[in-house]
Amino acid sequence: MLNCRAGDCTGGSNPPLSEEMNRIKNIITSRCVYFPFIGWFITLIINHDDELLLHHIKQSFAIALVFTAGLIVLGFMLTLTQRDGFLRIVLTIIIYLVYLLYFALSAVGTRALFHSERLVFPLIGGRAEKLNI
Repeated sequence: MLNCRAGDCTGGSNPPLSEEMNRIKNIITSRCVYFPFIGWFITLIINHDDELLLHHIKQSFAIALVFTAGLIVLGFMLTLTQRDGFLRIVLTIIIYLVYLLYFALSAVGTRALFHSERLVFPLIGGRAEKLNI
């Protein structure tokens, strides 16, 4: 029941608007963290107060960095193999598998964040924790 006396409109048991807005902001930004390649940046700008969210931002950045570097190297190798058709096919398949692995890791990280789990990816997670953001 809404109570509006003397300009004070409160909704009884409803939380204050600022708490509700913070909750909505956390939900929206947590869904963007593992968005491929730029999700960590968007989330870092909007919301970097939560420790669990910051952990996932660091991991998402590390994953994006590693996979972007790997894809650049594979793409460069692909341009060097213009005459060998078989090698080009193999490199193209590897590139698509790397994309698939990146999207799978992003999905696993997003699922862990939705369940408020502190997931540490092997090989990347330990180094990501050392980042100073």
